[in-house]
Amino acid sequence: MFRTFKKHSTPAQTSNTDISASQLQTEKEELEIIAMNMEEGVILLDNTKNVILANRYIKEILNIDIESKDNSQVLKKFSEVLNINPQDYLAPLDKFVRVTKKEFDAGRKVYDVSFSLAPSESTQHYLIWVRDITQPKLLERAKTEFIALIAHQLRTPLTGTKWTLNMFLDGEIGEITPEQKGFISKLYDSNERLILITNDLLESQKLDLADTQYSFNSVQIFDIIDNLVGELKTNIQKKHITVNVLRNTVPMLEIDPDKIRLVFQNLLDNAVKYTMEEGTITIDAHPDNEQVVISITDTGVGIPKDQQADIFNRFYRASNAQHITGSGLGLFLVKKIIEGHGGKVWFESVESKGSTFYIALPLHRKHT
Repeated sequence: MFRTFKKHSTPAQTSNTDISASQLQTEKEELEIIAMNMEEGVILLDNTKNVILANRYIKEILNIDIESKDNSQVLKKFSEVLNINPQDYLAPLDKFVRVTKKEFDAGRKVYDVSFSLAPSESTQHYLIWVRDITQPKLLERAKTEFIALIAHQLRTPLTGTKWTLNMFLDGEIGEITPEQKGFISKLYDSNERLILITNDLLESQKLDLADTQYSFNSVQIFDIIDNLVGELKTNIQKKHITVNVLRNTVPMLEIDPDKIRLVFQNLLDNAVKYTMEEGTITIDAHPDNEQVVISITDTGVGIPKDQQADIFNRFYRASNAQHITGSGLGLFLVKKIIEGHGGKVWFESVESKGSTFYIALPLHRKHT
């Protein structure tokens, strides 16, 4: 009885093992077919960083025979064609760093390259993903150049219109009736808004360029703030706003003074525009570990909670700020410039109660 049991059970067990192995082999082949035919470049490396799979797309990019099973030259060709050493990006990967993304310009082509660690139960592998982003980049470049062209063409006639309207308002061209003056004042304000938008477009276009240049100097941040508060004095007094500047001891910062001036010009101008009459604006700056944190708090209209996620987007304006002149580019510029300095910007806001915008700038700039 025992022998009969063994005789019938053994083939069944062998059959199950065969089916399992067959399924695994089928799944492996299916995954390889998917990987080999993806419209993105894929390189899989083992735990010793030797290439064990390179799909058709990456072989086409690297000008390697797509039918070749020899992957020994893949990393060498990768270095030559993309002009980067993949080992420089694979080496730092560990359990805390899953993905490193870089954008590389390889002559006429631009590639988005990701390096990632892919651990499994028994070992770990490395993955390199390559995506051709040439067309989106060309479109982005064309858009940027178009905006620059339009903005430059607009600025000269708008400036001329401004001075002509100003001459009418000052009576230099002749006397006008109060009614006429009212209409011209409205035209003047509309023209000013167009000039504001045009200037912001030009600044936005400059910051969109990959080779945006920063000219760093050692600067006392309160010098910039004091200067801007002085420039806004007329508008501050018109609305009877109290401005408090908390003068803590703050070290000199290595920054681009012109660009950082644009940051605080936008933030302080917003604080004045959106603060109600007899409101308060408080400016604070203090060292915090390896950075200086500057905050600007107002008692203005605030930002609706459901719109706060979009506030740094280009051209976005909160629904409760539509009646106040603005381009919707100011906070976008603020974010781009601060990130260009290796810093951070964030805010806290309650609708109808006010907002606080925070800028964190590093005490020591990382030289590249």
